[in-house]
Amino acid sequence: CALPISLVTHRDTLNDYTADVKFNGSKLFICPMNAIQDHRELLYDRLESTDLLKYGHVSARWKEIYIDEPGTATGETLPQPNFIKSIIPFYEDSFCSVVTESEYHFFNVRFTEKFYFPIMYNRPFMVLGAPGLLKWIKKYGFETFPELWDETYDEEDDLKKRTEIIVENLKKLQDKSTHELQGLLEMVKPKIIHNKKILKTY
Repeated sequence: CALPISLVTHRDTLNDYTADVKFNGSKLFICPMNAIQDHRELLYDRLESTDLLKYGHVSARWKEIYIDEPGTATGETLPQPNFIKSIIPFYEDSFCSVVTESEYHFFNVRFTEKFYFPIMYNRPFMVLGAPGLLKWIKKYGFETFPELWDETYDEEDDLKKRTEIIVENLKKLQDKSTHELQGLLEMVKPKIIHNKKILKTY
């Protein structure tokens, strides 16, 4: 099997980035969102209405909201070397990643370079994409994280319900201390290392 060719752009980062799995950051999650799509608008609105935005590094380019002050981390079309370098501190400062894939319809199950970033930067992830996407990811040998949160969102056909499960997962983690999150990351460390090894084979 071959993954999308854009991985070639990230190859140096994948090989050179630290293998240490650790967290001592200030945010629960990172969620970079670029082009406007229904599932991204829905997720952003729910993060805002539940007061979860303050717990994350969240960008919404269509709203001119960027993770970093000047917008260099999310202001360019992927893949760009500048994006890869400038986004690193925000992943390091976050416990987990919420990935919003390019497609969210049930008839188009696929993943893109957006899925690579949490793996490159040693983070567990949730993916808001098409239903069945986690199952598809596992076919490539990657492991997911049901011990950290409810992954039944992957089986939910209704986009609003799928989004709501992810939001509820974040709400259940929002009050955990840095020490508690460090413990959870240590628990899934073997999976994080495994996923990086799998990604390097493609």
